[in-house]
Amino acid sequence: MIIIIICNLDDDPVPVSFHHNGYLLCGSENSVKLFEENYRTQTSLGAKLKLLTPTMLNKQFPWLNTDGIAIGCFGVQNEGWLDPWAFLTAFRQKALSLGVLYLNAELVGFDKAKRIWADGTIENQLDKALVS
Repeated sequence: MIIIIICNLDDDPVPVSFHHNGYLLCGSENSVKLFEENYRTQTSLGAKLKLLTPTMLNKQFPWLNTDGIAIGCFGVQNEGWLDPWAFLTAFRQKALSLGVLYLNAELVGFDKAKRIWADGTIENQLDKALVS
C-alpha cells in the first residue's frame, strides 16, 4: 500500500512510501504493566493489536533476539512506517502553499507571554522565537 499526502487539490500529491507491514514495540520486564495498560486503552478505541510473549515473538519474528525482552505489542492493522523525509516535504510544501516563510537564521532565544485561564491558572507560554 502507498499512502499519498495531498497538500491541496491544486498541488501534486507527495508519495510518502508507507510500508503497511505492522509495527512492533518491545519492552523489558519494567514495561509489562505499561504495555498491558496501553493495550487495553488502544484496543478499547478500536486498534488492532496483539500482545506477545518472548516465545510468541520468537515464533513470529525468528530473527529477533529476545534477550531482555519481556513483552511485545504488534499493531496488525493500519500500522507501518513511512519515509520521514517525504512526509516532512509534504508538510513543508503545504506550509509554503499557505504562505509560510522559512528563515535561514540563528535562534537566539524565546519570548514568553503570561496567559491567565478561566480557572485562574497562570502560565508562561511560548510567544515567539527570536532569531538573528
